[in-house]
Amino acid sequence: MRKFLLVPGAAVLAAVSVAGGFWAGAGKPDLPAFLALGRVALLDEPAGVEVALGGPPAPGERKILYYRNPMGLPDISYEPKKDSMGMDYLPVYADEANDAGSVTVSPARIQTLGVRTEPVVRRPMVRTIRSVATIEPDERRMAMVTPRVEGWVERLHVNETGRDVAQGEPLMDVYSPELQRAQANYLLAITGDRPEDLDGGRLRLISLGLSEAQVERLRISGRIQRTITIPAPASGTVLEKAALEGMMFRPGDPLFTIADLSVVTVMIDVFEQDISVLREGADATIAVTAYPGEAFKGRVDRIYPALDSETRTVRVRITLDNQQGRLRGGMLATAEITAILGGDAVAVPDSAVIDSGRRKLVFVETGPGSFRPTEIRTGRRSEGYIEVLTGLAGGERVVVGANFLIDAESNIKAALAAFSAGSAPEARP
Repeated sequence: MRKFLLVPGAAVLAAVSVAGGFWAGAGKPDLPAFLALGRVALLDEPAGVEVALGGPPAPGERKILYYRNPMGLPDISYEPKKDSMGMDYLPVYADEANDAGSVTVSPARIQTLGVRTEPVVRRPMVRTIRSVATIEPDERRMAMVTPRVEGWVERLHVNETGRDVAQGEPLMDVYSPELQRAQANYLLAITGDRPEDLDGGRLRLISLGLSEAQVERLRISGRIQRTITIPAPASGTVLEKAALEGMMFRPGDPLFTIADLSVVTVMIDVFEQDISVLREGADATIAVTAYPGEAFKGRVDRIYPALDSETRTVRVRITLDNQQGRLRGGMLATAEITAILGGDAVAVPDSAVIDSGRRKLVFVETGPGSFRPTEIRTGRRSEGYIEVLTGLAGGERVVVGANFLIDAESNIKAALAAFSAGSAPEARP
């Protein structure tokens, strides 16, 4: 029959402090959960509620080798006894002693502690990269209208932003004295007998911004045009318009900005540790705040070569089809990119791995209620799983829940084995 000692809560705390101090002073292995092997009841609890901190299975027909100190002190006894605080010494059974590397937990304690196991299987190694993003026009599909001469805006054919224009569509008529002089020189060259002057005049007009078609019309008509029409260089939407009727402009002034929004880009920042698994051409899924519940498909188009030294991120560009024009520049979005890390690999849930900093362990189920700590070497991480390079072959069952409690109990058992090594008594007949 198992015995339970009812002590005040303060006494329990005192016992914890005394035992911890003794253990640390002795320089012995850590006992992070020595109370996990005993059971106490606090008189302070209502109706004397019993607090179960665990305990070895009921003796039954199991053979008792000796009794150990309940506080983890290096003291053993052949006979049942109590320590100085009145706590019963705990029995050490033969089946526990024979497998020093395993931890045995009773079915009741497995249920109480919430111990869960999962099989070790081979699974594809993938990683999902997520980042907040913004939608922007594709810089490769943008055009700017800038004059090459000085002049004045006589008339605006496109007088608002947001308007769609086609390539070659008139944007504005401009007056420029310099363009008039160039036209006059070209017409004089036509009537002259020096072909080089004709070619030079033609090239001069083209270099000032006239198109081949406009130069040809000037040659046919033979008349100087007071104003010149500036056409749209590309099809798209007018994003910016600085031109106003009557305003003066100088060479290089930005008068119109046009962008083709049939394809837009999503710019994201990817952390340094994820760059190695990212590839151009990878598929991406974009969720836009303006359209909840919808997913837009895109493709990684460019991984920029520079790393931001402050944020430790790299800019990545994703292209999206926008034929319907629903996506607009500046919209907030969330991008997800699924990167394939390699083929199938042996993997365990990340909750199964206990990392001490020097080594990594998992608890392998060797039988009902029996668990063996196994050292492993890990590799890549994949959606809540960790690749196991050595230590597991697949097919085993590992603890994925309450493994830290089992680890604490394993540490206590290993410490007691170290204390009794060379001096542990033989089992009495």
